[in-house]
Amino acid sequence: MRLVLNIKSCGIVTRTSGSLKAKLLLASPDFLARSCFGALMGLQFLNHVYIVDCLKVFDNGLKPCLTLDSLTVINFTDCIRLTDGGIKYICESPSAQIIRELTLTNCIRIGDSTIQRLLNHCPNLIYLSLAYCENISDIGIAC
Repeated sequence: MRLVLNIKSCGIVTRTSGSLKAKLLLASPDFLARSCFGALMGLQFLNHVYIVDCLKVFDNGLKPCLTLDSLTVINFTDCIRLTDGGIKYICESPSAQIIRELTLTNCIRIGDSTIQRLLNHCPNLIYLSLAYCENISDIGIAC
């Protein structure tokens, strides 16, 4: 069974959905705020997170990911404010050991240190998209 939670505005997300086993689709550019990530803390069985084209996603907003231990697929396509510091939160989470797919397409502030961090902390990562990440160099790829 495929269950998708589509959040149009952060205000509708609460911690009452704590046992939800679902893919979470956050496709609401400009409406995603820190409170929305706070609500993720209650979704302990969450395994897929799609946060695409959200201009208000900053590094500190990813801190709640530190509590999630079931994430296997993460998509941050076009979250142009994310930096290496934000990905550090993902790498420090309990999910780091089981993440299989990470899409950072057009995350223009991501650099070489993210690649090294992912290599060190995400041993099961089999898919990594860094398309249009302008700060990734040949040196970073050579890791």
